[in-house]
Amino acid sequence: MILMFKQLWGLFTLKERLICFSLLFMMLISAAMEILGIGLVMPVIALLARPELMEQNTNLKMLKNLINPSSNESFLIVLCLILILLFIFKNSFLALQNYIQARFIFYKGAHLASKLFDNYIHAPYKFHLSRNSGHLIGSLTLASGLCSGILVPMMTLLTELFIIISILIMLLLLSPFVTLGLIAAVLLISASVYFPFRNRNRNLGNSI
Repeated sequence: MILMFKQLWGLFTLKERLICFSLLFMMLISAAMEILGIGLVMPVIALLARPELMEQNTNLKMLKNLINPSSNESFLIVLCLILILLFIFKNSFLALQNYIQARFIFYKGAHLASKLFDNYIHAPYKFHLSRNSGHLIGSLTLASGLCSGILVPMMTLLTELFIIISILIMLLLLSPFVTLGLIAAVLLISASVYFPFRNRNRNLGNSI
């Protein structure tokens, strides 16, 4: 698997590698905005239920003095609008990221197929005599789907991984003992399901 990624990475130009790093940076920003959105929902809901909490929090007091609303209700409306705008911006940013990612991946796949097709066209006549045309067409199809079949799952996995790690960091900062307990419980449940059926699943996979 690692060798396959290295070979695929070797097909990228310097510009395309910079685009990959830019997409990686956008994933980090998406994860940060995801955490910010999650972290703001509960405080806003708590304030809507108990408006008196804004007088007990120093940061909320500073924000209230900065906005200088006419009443507590106006301040709550402003907070809700900020939260809505944050989610709109986050989803717009995710849409832009997915558009750039999809365009880059499918362009690269088409470019590889076009380059391979160009090599077939300019190959000597003896090359085509010794090869089945169906195999050549299959190679073109494989080249066009190579990037989408590898890069799309990999980038999706990286995006979800960044979000999960960010959420875990936030939970560890807020409540480390509860978070560690939940992680231990999930690992224990996963191990109790995986290990008893590991050999059976392997045998079923080999038989298929």
